Amino acid sequence: LYALSTLQTDQKLRLCDICGAFLSVYDNDRRLADHFGGKLHLGYMLIREKLKELQVHSCMPKVRVRWWERLNKVVFQILYTLKQRNLHHFVNTCILFLKIVWLFFFVVFLSLLSCKFEHLYQVLNVMSHFLL
Repeated sequence: LYALSTLQTDQKLRLCDICGAFLSVYDNDRRLADHFGGKLHLGYMLIREKLKELQVHSCMPKVRVRWWERLNKVVFQILYTLKQRNLHHFVNTCILFLKIVWLFFFVVFLSLLSCKFEHLYQVLNVMSHFLL
């Protein structure tokens, strides 16, 4: 009987929107600051931010995403082959050329999609980080 009474606590808890941890409504500011600065909370926050970035691609049809993945695979196979043949002086020129070609195909690919215009800026922003 005593064990049952200890299991039933009347704490008022709220759920953290970022990491899903239970926080007491009676927690002081110091404890809340420790929670919001904690590794788990910050890690989940980074994951959620990255998820928002990746949701830009959610408007892409699956068939065309596979086409995009194939193009990605071909580009990296070419770069790997050049490195295996010890053509390091040639590799940098090829990387620049492939990035330009890749950007061209990416813009053409976006024009084929029926993505919303508001997502276009985010997608181009992500792509520009990759190219630099």
